[in-house]
Amino acid sequence: MLKIQPKPTTTDDLPSMLRKAHANLYHPSVEFFSSSVAQFVETSWRCHAAHGIAYELWQDEPAHDRPWEEHEAWFSRLHDCERIILEHIERIDRHVRADDARTLWTTVVTELTHPGN
Repeated sequence: MLKIQPKPTTTDDLPSMLRKAHANLYHPSVEFFSSSVAQFVETSWRCHAAHGIAYELWQDEPAHDRPWEEHEAWFSRLHDCERIILEHIERIDRHVRADDARTLWTTVVTELTHPGN
């Protein structure tokens, strides 16, 4: 399965305040997503279930006045959660690379593990 959009996504597609932080942003107009519909469905429902876990993790975010060590430990748990989800996606579909930050599934999982998504 491929994700197809009319044109590549670049920095110009972002709000002006985000352009500097994402100066090298480029997503092609056609990207690999999943090897089959069955693998896509399997991955999607597992990501949906993982969303609940990620939401619980965000409920444990340390208050802004807490020591940096607490924030560091919390960020580490969040990163571990993302890594575990991506590794499971890779087990379902061997053509998805969990260690490639540019894949579409990595974007989906990263957005999934942040509040408001």
